[in-house]
Amino acid sequence: MEPTEPQKTQKSETSNRLVQIAVQLMLLFPDLPYDEALAQAQSWLNFFVLF
Repeated sequence: MEPTEPQKTQKSETSNRLVQIAVQLMLLFPDLPYDEALAQAQSWLNFFVLF
């Protein structure tokens, strides 16, 4: 089943938000690799969704 347009938009917005958070983390911690920054961003996003 193909995702609807709002579902695609929501996934795109979530992806964009993850990248933004990852980039901000990389600016704060220059030694942090992108893949780890992305994983941390996902963790932060999941944490705040719970609360």
